[in-house]
Amino acid sequence: MFFEKTNNLIDKISSINIFDKDTLQKGIDFNMLSMRDKDFFRIKLDGNLYFACAYLSVIDEAMFAKYVSPRIHFILCDDLISIDKTHMKVCIPKTNSFDYKVRANGIDTRLFYEHPLKICPVCVNYLCKILSKKHNKNITSKHLDNEKIMNMIIQNKLKNII
Repeated sequence: MFFEKTNNLIDKISSINIFDKDTLQKGIDFNMLSMRDKDFFRIKLDGNLYFACAYLSVIDEAMFAKYVSPRIHFILCDDLISIDKTHMKVCIPKTNSFDYKVRANGIDTRLFYEHPLKICPVCVNYLCKILSKKHNKNITSKHLDNEKIMNMIIQNKLKNII
């Protein structure tokens, strides 16, 4: 009886949302303390588990010159670990459109609104390793289309293949 009441309370608490869907589309501050090494970004909303993405909402001029835009991360990969996470956002995207700024010497030089971003190739490689292990065959990034991966994240279907 006691455990049944406790389980009912836990179910009620787990369905409470501290963020609304619009906030999660734009992104919430990144907290690496809640992540395990090489873990997918996950957020529970309305009783559903969503695979989320992380991206830098502010990048410096050097990164902009090298990559043109921030990268979407869906796994806590080595590339993400090496980045300064001060301006990292975690979101549940509805579309591939993100807001970010380019900054030089503390001054915003460019602003991008609803800009499509590319997926981090290191995250794709980790996904390939996971899928290779699951299906007992060698799957490489050549077998996966980044646009399809992004669509699976947007439609919350990535969790179905993992």
